[in-house]
Amino acid sequence: MREATPNPQDHTRPAADDASVPFEQAKRLDGRGDHWYARDLMPLFGFRSWQRFKDAVDRAAAACAITDGDPAAEFVPAPGARPDYRLTRRAAGLIAMSGDARDPLIAAAQAYFAPKAPEPDAVESLDEIEVARKYLAALEAKRDLQSKVADLAPSAASWEVLASGRGDFSVSDAAKILSRDPSIQIGQNRLFGTLGALSWAYRQQGDHSWRAYQSAVNAGWLSELPQSHSHPRSGKRVLDPPQLRVTAKGLGELRRRLGGDRDAPIAGVNPPRPEPEGTLNRPEEAPNADLPRREPGRALGRTLESR
Repeated sequence: MREATPNPQDHTRPAADDASVPFEQAKRLDGRGDHWYARDLMPLFGFRSWQRFKDAVDRAAAACAITDGDPAAEFVPAPGARPDYRLTRRAAGLIAMSGDARDPLIAAAQAYFAPKAPEPDAVESLDEIEVARKYLAALEAKRDLQSKVADLAPSAASWEVLASGRGDFSVSDAAKILSRDPSIQIGQNRLFGTLGALSWAYRQQGDHSWRAYQSAVNAGWLSELPQSHSHPRSGKRVLDPPQLRVTAKGLGELRRRLGGDRDAPIAGVNPPRPEPEGTLNRPEEAPNADLPRREPGRALGRTLESR
């Protein structure tokens, strides 16, 4: 339960303009000062999906780290049943700066969370040269921050374009699309191994081809494309093993598990993250390397122990 209470209205200050009222109402106050909760700001920034707003929060936290900030202090996970963050004014401002200023809601957020000017008493204690230096330093820091945020935006935008289409993708193409996310580096062979570790797919014992588990097909994550060829002598159609393919929905789920959701990492794909016991952790394999074979009805752990 949140202990912070809304910041009491200061009647000595002039009334806020209409655009700032929602942000003032969402503001909280505790022993550490003013702050906002991400869930409260999400609709004020024009977001309807928590996952998309969390992506914006993650980009802002990355920009904070790049500019020598402290994301752990600015973006603090909030206790509760649903994921949320306690955001400082600077953190909320970074999120606003990553948005499109042509959107009236984003423009209002950028104006509200812009760095505050020094109080008149503080300005009077500085000489003109010192004030000019501080102003130029603030402008330079703002320009540098905008550049950093702009560098982070294309990768997220390209992901939305690639993964938003209907249909499905080969495992090779799926690995390339997932690697568009700056937090994911994965190739075809490792993605096959990951699909096996997730119990989405297994290797057929007879022809060693990768096949999808029915549960992954029912969930809309994987599909199989029938394949055939013409026999060179008889001319008859011969059925080949189907091609395993990843759907757009499966791409989104894989992205969440590989990089978007820190609570459910896949060991061996993102090495810097802590690995839970019993997960698959194998180095990048050569194109013709023998991958773990998953047989229906057998546990993955036994398959690995037999190797």
